[in-house]
Amino acid sequence: SCPVLSVYFFSVFMQYYAPQVDAYGGYPDLEGSQWVYPETYGHVTYPNLSQVHQSEDCIIAPPPSTIPFHVAEVEKDGFMEHLEVQGTPVTLGWNKLNYFVTVGKRKEKKRRQILRDCSGVARPGELLAIMGPSGAGKTSLLNALAGRLPKSGKGELQGEITVNGRLREKSFRQMVGYVMQDDVFFSNLTVLETLNLAAKLRLPPALGKQQKAEIVDKVIAELSLNQARNTRIGGPGIAGISGGERKRVNVGTELITRAPILFLDEPTSNLDAFQALNVMSSLRGVASGGRAVISTIHQPRSSIYSLFDQLLLLSEGEVMYFGPAKDAVAYFAGLGYTCPKHFNPADYFMDIVAVDRKTDESERICEARVRHFSSAYLQRGADSQFFMEIENLKSGPPAGDAGLRKFQTSWFEQFILLSWRAFKQLLRDKFSFIISLCVQLFFALLLGAIYWDLGYDQLSIQGRSGLLFFVIIQSTFSQLGAVQNTFPNEKRVVTRERQSRMYHVSAYYLAKFWSELSLKFWTPLVYASIVYWMTRLNTGVDNFFIFCLILEMVAMAGMALGLFISALAPNQNSSAVLAPLIIILFMLGAGFYQNFDKLGAWITWLQYISFIRYGYEALMINEYLDLTLTCDGLSAGAACLRTGTEVLERTSISPDILVMWRDIGYLACFAIGFHFAAYLLIRFKGSRKFISLNPKQKAQ
Repeated sequence: SCPVLSVYFFSVFMQYYAPQVDAYGGYPDLEGSQWVYPETYGHVTYPNLSQVHQSEDCIIAPPPSTIPFHVAEVEKDGFMEHLEVQGTPVTLGWNKLNYFVTVGKRKEKKRRQILRDCSGVARPGELLAIMGPSGAGKTSLLNALAGRLPKSGKGELQGEITVNGRLREKSFRQMVGYVMQDDVFFSNLTVLETLNLAAKLRLPPALGKQQKAEIVDKVIAELSLNQARNTRIGGPGIAGISGGERKRVNVGTELITRAPILFLDEPTSNLDAFQALNVMSSLRGVASGGRAVISTIHQPRSSIYSLFDQLLLLSEGEVMYFGPAKDAVAYFAGLGYTCPKHFNPADYFMDIVAVDRKTDESERICEARVRHFSSAYLQRGADSQFFMEIENLKSGPPAGDAGLRKFQTSWFEQFILLSWRAFKQLLRDKFSFIISLCVQLFFALLLGAIYWDLGYDQLSIQGRSGLLFFVIIQSTFSQLGAVQNTFPNEKRVVTRERQSRMYHVSAYYLAKFWSELSLKFWTPLVYASIVYWMTRLNTGVDNFFIFCLILEMVAMAGMALGLFISALAPNQNSSAVLAPLIIILFMLGAGFYQNFDKLGAWITWLQYISFIRYGYEALMINEYLDLTLTCDGLSAGAACLRTGTEVLERTSISPDILVMWRDIGYLACFAIGFHFAAYLLIRFKGSRKFISLNPKQKAQ
């Protein structure tokens, strides 16, 4: 009797206390009567184990609807509380979408079709996955639906895209959150600071500070980012959050707006299996909050596949299947393509819809199979069902508000917020700031030691002129080098934020300029003070202050040139090549190495575009105009230059104080001109135009 009682109590214990994963960890088998759970991940449940069978690598159990669930009270993966959707829930429909691009040059131009008669619908509360092999048209379809197909390449979109049964309007872009594949952020900001800034820039002004903070807290909770909220994002050489957390922060910056539609391009790219599952589980929770979530994904693991409500399978730009993800296995089995038991459905689907182009024979077989899937799907008549569903929505409330503002905050508010971010980014990079300051002090002390107490004899003339030219060059290089990589480092972040209409480009540029100026304004003054008094240049007090002014203007022109090069260069390598080339040209045009009066007209123009020339000329006039020299140290047979005016005339510089002030004015003009050119480059070079929200109708 004892063995019998032991078995009885053990079976009772296992029946009620053995843990098992819930519906978020499995997928249906071929018959649909059982579910397969390859991984033990998700919320813990306690099913009756008489219905569960354990194998070597998976668990077979009844469908989740027949299993009594017990969800843990502690929130996991954001399923407990969801951020409410702003406005009316949105159903997005598309009918007979065709997308063409022109490739090649001139006579070799060809019109290539990327999407072919794609139809479907994305409903609120559902997670729609767009799958397919590389080159199938996943991202093109996603961008077409989001209104982000670029105009470049002479693309043409045909078909119909509707929002709650009505054609898209301009307000559609304010109803959409778009998560790009690259997770790029300002590395020195924390998760909380990043999301707070997004909330302040993207939420309407009618919401108060407290309401915006509550929305940020809800987003952090929904995306399971509480533990990382005060951690820096991080980047190259800067410790920060994990890849999965970066992806969720990327989602959070779009979720902040409470947009009813969320688009994501390959949200699991560059993530390990565990982080990818975390991200997709969070998106499953986001969809449960009443949003239509549409995501491209390449080849998800089985536990991720089980999270999808709807599946759109593409190959060669055509729809192979669109419908409930749980029904796809049975659908393809009905076409004669049976997924092996306990095999990941996503892997199997990718195998059968991919086109193998290794040989002509394999390509022919694969293309025939793809045509078979496409025709079978069209014969199914799903497109007409979508059309009827979209037509029925026209009687409901419209989505969005045509009166939405392009920017949610004023220009001045944008400037203040972006200045705060720029200062945070700079001040937290303490190592770079300290290194820059130490370099300035080192060169100032080095020059002071080399040119210590120049004196006023004939030998001092060469030393003074050389010193003045060197301080101009050193100030230019130090300021230019500090900012020449500014925009290549921030380009992708700014592009994403501009496409999300977070701020004006002018507000961003002026905030960046103001932050750089505030920190770099003082270094030329410290540098000038050390060099001037150690070398005992012209001891007049007014000469010293003018010296500082000229050096400050040269530094500002150098910084402006650095920002211009930064805006012009597509990457850091290009800016590293451009900067020395331009500076060398300006140095040659300064007139220190060669008197331009002796050169031909073919090269003299160089002196007029060199701000270094105007800075050097102004320093020379300030130093020599009222200077008296002795004839000590005069070489045999050499003429004695007794005044600074004679030195200026010898170097073809006009000994006129008005010329000095004119040169200072020119330096200011160069600084303003470089800044304006840099702004225009960012404004127009970084802008992207998209194809119209309303596609052209296909000719009948």
